[in-house]
Amino acid sequence: MPRKERIMNYWKIIAVSGLMLTASIASNAQACDSIDALSVERILADIRVLASDELGGREPGTPGMELAQRYITMQMRSKGIQPMGEEGYFQAFTYMAPVTIEAAALEIAGKPQDSKDFYPTSYSVAEASVSGLLVDVGFGISAPELAYDDYAGLKKKQLSNTVYVMNIGSPDGIHPHSKYIAHHSLNERLALAQEHGAAAVLLVDPENATDAPSVQFKGMGQVQIPVFFVQGWTGEVFDWVKKPTATLMVRMHENEVTAKNIIGYLDRGAAKKVAIGAHYDHLGMGSEGSRHVGPPAVHNGADDNASGVAGMLEFATKITDPAQDEPYNYLFMAFSAEEKGLLGSKHFVEHPTFPLEDIEFMINLDMIGHMENRSFTINGVGTSPQWLSNIEEVACDSFSYTTTESGIGPSDHTSFYLQKIPAIHLFTGAHEHYHKPSDDVGIINPEGIAYIVNFIQNLVGAMADDTIAFQETKAEESRKAPKFSVTLGVMPDYSFSGPGMRIDGVIDDRPAQAAGMLKGDVVKQLGDIRIDGMQGYMRALAAFKKGDRVKATIDRDGRELELEVQF
Repeated sequence: MPRKERIMNYWKIIAVSGLMLTASIASNAQACDSIDALSVERILADIRVLASDELGGREPGTPGMELAQRYITMQMRSKGIQPMGEEGYFQAFTYMAPVTIEAAALEIAGKPQDSKDFYPTSYSVAEASVSGLLVDVGFGISAPELAYDDYAGLKKKQLSNTVYVMNIGSPDGIHPHSKYIAHHSLNERLALAQEHGAAAVLLVDPENATDAPSVQFKGMGQVQIPVFFVQGWTGEVFDWVKKPTATLMVRMHENEVTAKNIIGYLDRGAAKKVAIGAHYDHLGMGSEGSRHVGPPAVHNGADDNASGVAGMLEFATKITDPAQDEPYNYLFMAFSAEEKGLLGSKHFVEHPTFPLEDIEFMINLDMIGHMENRSFTINGVGTSPQWLSNIEEVACDSFSYTTTESGIGPSDHTSFYLQKIPAIHLFTGAHEHYHKPSDDVGIINPEGIAYIVNFIQNLVGAMADDTIAFQETKAEESRKAPKFSVTLGVMPDYSFSGPGMRIDGVIDDRPAQAAGMLKGDVVKQLGDIRIDGMQGYMRALAAFKKGDRVKATIDRDGRELELEVQF
């Protein structure tokens, strides 16, 4: 029997078993201090399927992800959850995945270079094959205001149709106090090289002065010549070859991926509606975001986030009993491409299949499968004044929880918070298996998930008598975000692949809001530092300290504006 058919038959058995198990559920909410064995069995069965090797790590656009979609929709259908997508349960959207490098080759002085010693960069043209004399252009910086020009001593014939070797550092280093900081941008240096007549550019960093260009990238072609980064460059070729040459060949293509949110609706005839969400994508064989060191390996993502999906499905099982009096109708959402930057939830709130204004609040389940010491975290309790009082009303002596205020964080509740919808995120904590192949079924605590599901059921019941008001939060917290001495106070749009950093949300009472920045603005420059992309944005933040006042250049709907930012 073909593997896909074998897997689907296995799932059908599980689905039937789930229906049989569902029939034994009591009609009233279960006390959150106790769990039943059937609940634990259902949770573990869902995780075993979603985190199985056959699904290949649930990378969007892959056959394994299609199997995950079929399983989740089958489970929703079995629980009486009706389709609420654009095509049945599905809401499709596209995003750009990292570029595929089909072929790349480099010869220096007639000697082929090992592929591990060089790679094409995002600045490069997609396809080209060129040869030319090697010319050392230093840092490729022309700064007349500082009486400095790396091109000044080179003749026109040396610069025309040759291959430039360009140091990505600067004359006084790469640091916030460099007097050349306005010329650190590689975009500008490469554009200048192309103007001078470069046929190609080899970027080098012999002093390890700064971060190398990213090996993975989504956009390309910022200049119309090949641009490679060469690792371990010493420049010795100029000593032992009089007129060394270089030949570069590159062929790359961009990848547009179609991902699908899964959206269902359970109408219990109630006046109020709430959203329960969990992302179901993961890292496939170890794509961008993996912490695995070694050859490609399946990242099953049992905790991240088969656990959240299993928790959502179990919650749905518990509230689908028609004899049970439910205070809410429920929107169930399994988001795709969360690992790519919350893309699925972002797409939903920008293209809702259900009126956002009808959603009282949102509960997000992300990484709830590794409970230790009977404790978990509830992020986002500051998004409504009603959260804490109702959470405290749910008496659960058998486990404890901590809370954080912020509606901004590295999971899908953020997308709803930015639309002014109260939203919390339940989370059992980071661990050593995060974004590694070892995040597998063996690390899961299914009883812990069952406790959390009971907690949610009781919390939802407690919330029913309140009018849930939205409240903006002050603190910005993230388990994944790097720390800087200053922050702009924005949510970056991680789907943006152009130069600059596009703003997806502006946080109240932070420098960006005070400066007049808006959602959709593209930050092109902070002070003297050009923003090439997210790496450039983070380097720029590292250059400033509290109290600094700088000019920010932004693009707003094609218009360039200059705003003043005080950190």
